Amino acid sequence: MTIETLGDIAREHARTQPGKTALTFVENEIGEAHRAWTFADIDAESNRIANALLAAGIEPGQRI
Repeated sequence: MTIETLGDIAREHARTQPGKTALTFVENEIGEAHRAWTFADIDAESNRIANALLAAGIEPGQRI
């Protein structure tokens, strides 16, 4: 796979390390209610958003 964009890096990590934590969000200043996203989570969510944009008529490369 040729890596050219940030998306390519995310997809490659989702393929090779799907269960590895990619991002952790802390909901408040004392560290309670955190949420972790895996590379697979990010890949799935980005695909969901991309498909919704395509369904709305937005074309690849078009500014939104």
